[in-house]
Order: sequence, then structure tokens, then C-alpha cells
Amino acid sequence: MKRTCLITVFLCSSLMLAGCAGSQAASAERASFLNTAELAQTLVQRDWDLFAGFQRAAFSERISGDFLTDKYAFLNEAEASFYEAVPMGLSFTVDKALMKNNKFAVTFTWQRKIADRNTGDLILKEGRGTIVYCEENGQWLIYKIQGNSIFTF
Repeated sequence: MKRTCLITVFLCSSLMLAGCAGSQAASAERASFLNTAELAQTLVQRDWDLFAGFQRAAFSERISGDFLTDKYAFLNEAEASFYEAVPMGLSFTVDKALMKNNKFAVTFTWQRKIADRNTGDLILKEGRGTIVYCEENGQWLIYKIQGNSIFTF
């Protein structure tokens, strides 16, 4: 009888510990997801804010030297877009954020308001795109843009 009780106590303790370990793993996974989602929000907003106040040198520093396809062609296109319209605002929802090694892909759906610099007409555009970041010297830099870019009009 004592032996049966000891076995039962041992089994119950083992199950409780396994449950706690599973719960800790799930909590760590949720925390990791939240950190990834927060990082995605922060990076996209940071880069939009730099673009909206377009200072080519500051914006350029956020673009990787290894940018696919061509960093300077992208910067020229972004600058032309900036001088074509006034960025009025961006709202976006992160759909997916995946990190692997030193790459971080953020897929998001966005709405952007701009005002035509010549006519003053307000234009609302929507899109979905992916920005791939790479970590260089402790900073996340734009490495590649796929889909609809928030930086070109």
C-alpha cells in the first residue's frame, strides 16, 4: 500500500513538473513571438518616419550596402517619390514576422495617406509588402523589399 502511494505521488509530481515545463516553454514561445512582433512594428515605423522626414543621408544609413537589387537605385526612387508627394500617414498591421540567423522578414498590410505636391489632392493607397532586414553591426538594416513598397508612390 505504501509502495502504491509512493508510486502515485511520484507519477503525479512528474506530471505536474512536465506540465510546468510545458507551460514555461509555451510562455517562452509567446514571449519570443511578442518580441518579434514588437520588433517588426518598431522597425517598420522607424523606417517610415525616416522616409516621411526624408533626409537622404539618415534614410540611406538604414539601407544595407548589400541591398537587393541596387541600393542607390532604390534611394533615388524613394527620393523621387518623396518629392512627388507629401507623406501624411501610415497605418499597418504586421501579418508575419520571421527571424532566421541574421535575417528578419516582416510581411505587413498597410494603408498610406499622401498629398500630391502639385495639386494638394489627398490620396489613400493600400498594399501588402515584405521588408527583409539584415543585422549588421548590431543594427537592423533594410536588405530587400518585396510586394508593395511603402517608400514609393
